[in-house]
Amino acid sequence: MDPKRNSISAHYLHAICAGAARRGLTPESIRANAGIPPDLSADARLTSDQFSRLLLDVFRRADDEFMGLTRDACLHGAFVMMAKQAVTLDNLRAVYQHIERFYRLVTRDLAFALVIDSGEARVGLTLTDPALDRAHTLREFYLLLMHRFPSWLVGKRVPLKRVELDFPPPAHRDEYGLIFGQPGVFDATSSGFVFDSSALYWPVVQTPDSLKAHLDDAPLNWVTRQQLHPSVTRRVTQVLRDTRPIGMARIQSVADALHMTERTLRRRLSDEGTSYQDLKDQVRRDYAARQLAQPNVLMANIASELGFSDPGAFSRAFKGWTGQAPRHYRGD
Repeated sequence: MDPKRNSISAHYLHAICAGAARRGLTPESIRANAGIPPDLSADARLTSDQFSRLLLDVFRRADDEFMGLTRDACLHGAFVMMAKQAVTLDNLRAVYQHIERFYRLVTRDLAFALVIDSGEARVGLTLTDPALDRAHTLREFYLLLMHRFPSWLVGKRVPLKRVELDFPPPAHRDEYGLIFGQPGVFDATSSGFVFDSSALYWPVVQTPDSLKAHLDDAPLNWVTRQQLHPSVTRRVTQVLRDTRPIGMARIQSVADALHMTERTLRRRLSDEGTSYQDLKDQVRRDYAARQLAQPNVLMANIASELGFSDPGAFSRAFKGWTGQAPRHYRGD
């Protein structure tokens, strides 16, 4: 497993903590609620599970979906309200027009604009006070969200031609290939992303029922490798999360729980671009990261829960998953 796959630079932890402090939240409480070690090493990466918990905690406790990075809060629940209307629309163009109108109504701090010209569609994002988004986190996150959520609505990823940013290349610019699949065009006059305008006529294929399941998994599904349809991947992941000890989970028992043969399960996962072992490793990695955030949890106990014969085997696996040994990750 590539250590950077489904992981996020700790840069975003520090940027979001700085914004949330404007809404009265402390970095210590945010780290604790997200299961992030208090002494996380500077070069560490967050798991997608940790980053999802971090976002949701800040959204809820700050009551601000803009994470303290604008003058006024965007109350928690705004995105859900927007999404419930978007899923009823006809096509991608109508979705982006709806997003533009919706955020014009709920905030003066952030605005979207859909512009169509010469066969290209551009979804632009502007901030009233960019200085409050000093680390560019709000712009990066909402460009990501407004690409991934509409892609989910139409059931296929909208291929981006370029991503334009109205700031110089940041130190974390290597993350852009993971976030957008694009290196980014910096020092642009405004921020936004560009795609072929023919995609605007792709029909919305999701339903209010599938939206409910999507929102139940948010924001985790916004920050992981995207599954655009209700998937076997999601169901397998949930079974693995519910299994104790995780290390005892076997593909045959998971297949039985999903009422399919092992062969069918392997084929379905392959069709979705993953494998049983990859999913099991992701679940084990997320569990290990949460446990390592607890200073009194013994490494031997984590290794046993995850099915490793000894702490050394667990340490080698964790380093393969994250790029860091458990003790380094924990800050010991």
